[in-house]
Amino acid sequence: MSTDRYTVGSLIQQLENYDERQTLESLLEREEFTSLLHGIYTSLSAESKSTAQEMFRKTNVTKKKRTKSTALVIILGIHNIALPPSIQTQYQIWKENPSQLWRALDGQNSEQSIEVAAIEAYLVAQHLRLRQVYNVILWRFYVSFFYQLALLLGHGQKVMTNNLHNILYERLVKAITQSKKINDDITVIKANLQLWVAAGARYNKICTALDKGALFLIPQIPDDVWENPNSLKGAEFDEAMSHLRSLGIMTLSDQLGADNLANQILNSALDPFRWDVVTTLNVNQPIEPRTSFSIEPGAPAANLSIEPRSSFSSSSTQPMTSAVNISVEPRTSTVKPNSISSLLNPT
Repeated sequence: MSTDRYTVGSLIQQLENYDERQTLESLLEREEFTSLLHGIYTSLSAESKSTAQEMFRKTNVTKKKRTKSTALVIILGIHNIALPPSIQTQYQIWKENPSQLWRALDGQNSEQSIEVAAIEAYLVAQHLRLRQVYNVILWRFYVSFFYQLALLLGHGQKVMTNNLHNILYERLVKAITQSKKINDDITVIKANLQLWVAAGARYNKICTALDKGALFLIPQIPDDVWENPNSLKGAEFDEAMSHLRSLGIMTLSDQLGADNLANQILNSALDPFRWDVVTTLNVNQPIEPRTSFSIEPGAPAANLSIEPRSSFSSSSTQPMTSAVNISVEPRTSTVKPNSISSLLNPT
């Protein structure tokens, strides 16, 4: 019957040979049923076969275009699984003595009740969660500092070219490699600087689209979403920023004074070192400040200290503060008390 045209009646007649309660999926496992379907297909004209093929092609394309969840997209973007290098040493300690991971709970005390252990675990977990939120904000400011520092050394050049990276490396890598506090080799140092400056550039782009209050206020989703230049590009970046504005991020930044505070924090770290860059210029006029941050005469010595917002703490915990002193001891000369070199390679 493969050369004949199938009709609805003939198809119904063929299907009467099967139990009406059977699923089509189960019938596809039976050779006689698949032969029936094959016969129906081969009996079609060339035009009808093309129509059927196009129907299946569109179905496959639709499935491929089905939007994946954000979580799935992030997970599918993972291409390597490894133990984080930063905990390699600690991991060996845990292998030798697994209970060391819980040292904050004083697990050596066999008389400790389960209630006491639960209380201690609760406090530690609460502190770690608050610290995680706090550290994300600190991270954004530090990579922004390295980006602004790169612009400063590049005399206002706004595009992170290879030349600007070379200027950054020439000025900083030598100081960092000579520091007794840093054990990384030059390859790791360069890679870190490049990564951090690139991340700072992304946050600067976000701050340009919104304001610098974004360093505090953009949601704490995975850093890669904000920092990876391939995650939000072109129209998608514009749409993301428009969405944040529609949620009132600019209004909230204005209410909290977050833009002004972020500028003050960055300026407090950068202003004391602007003279160091100016003196390297073979010009008679002072360098013009970039519009992304202001220069105020007589700025105090750099002392970057960020207080967590009230939402980061609760009445049951002490407010966490972290002061990162970027200022150094004054030099013998009272004219130029600080420099980038002395910042990175203190004596």
